Amino acid sequence: MNNDISIVIPVYNYQNVIQTIYLLSSEVYPGKKEIILVYDNPKVIIDNLFDKILKKYKIRLIINKTNQGLAGSYNVGINNAIYSNIFIIHEDCIPEDRFLIKNMLKKLNSSKDIFIINAKIVTQTRWKDYNFWNKILNFRHMEIIGAVGKATMFKRELISEVGLFDSKTFHTAGEDMDFNYRLDKKNIKINEVEDRVYHIHNYDEANLISILKKEWQFGEAHGAFKRKYGILKRVGYIDFELRIILFIVCGLLPFFIISLAQSLINYSKTGWMAGVFTYPLIGMLVLLTQTIAATKAFITGRQV
Repeated sequence: MNNDISIVIPVYNYQNVIQTIYLLSSEVYPGKKEIILVYDNPKVIIDNLFDKILKKYKIRLIINKTNQGLAGSYNVGINNAIYSNIFIIHEDCIPEDRFLIKNMLKKLNSSKDIFIINAKIVTQTRWKDYNFWNKILNFRHMEIIGAVGKATMFKRELISEVGLFDSKTFHTAGEDMDFNYRLDKKNIKINEVEDRVYHIHNYDEANLISILKKEWQFGEAHGAFKRKYGILKRVGYIDFELRIILFIVCGLLPFFIISLAQSLINYSKTGWMAGVFTYPLIGMLVLLTQTIAATKAFITGRQV
């Protein structure tokens, strides 16, 4: 059994990562570990408090000279990792308890055929504290599922098999979708543990513009993926080319129906009545934004 692990955390705002550092550093398990922070904000100024945290927990800090995006920062951390087991986690993802690494290592070591594992991602942890627009931003992300990158452990040999994250095509979104597809092509199954990680989404100043910027990124990822692999490769229930056809034939009505369905489904998970009345209209704008962004990225061939 190999219990040595390199923990890679891409960071843009160090205030988001302090609790994650504390929990991962204080977890006890058999094996050696290192924590690598890949700072993707070239203009960052490390204050004295954070500098003390870095020294206290013996964290390796790598500051990108230019912005590399999420995929690029993953790759920087992976390439600089010492150990053969690698754990990648977002800066704003908080483990539920101090057994996450131990349980994931146990699962990873349980079979020679297991190469990659996700934890369960919970998005609605701070629901009651969110402002209106933050709730809108998270309203359609209520599933408790695993997601590559948010809390993922894998054996280094996996990278030799499927390659690093595609940082040329995907900058801030879509790298996980692309990585999943390459795993599928190699018939490599993603396993899961039941341990939960809370994706806290530090968007306290969320507004309509910030929502549309985020959804634009998702749309670009959709289009860039289609350009890379072809329009016949399915991405979601209603891919962007189908959305274009529906819009040409029926106008905004299909977008309204889709948004209404999303609001009703997620009302059952959140009990947020205001979302039932407001999201169908805002959702139309979200879907339209995604579709335009996907079209643009399909033409250019990359997500930026």
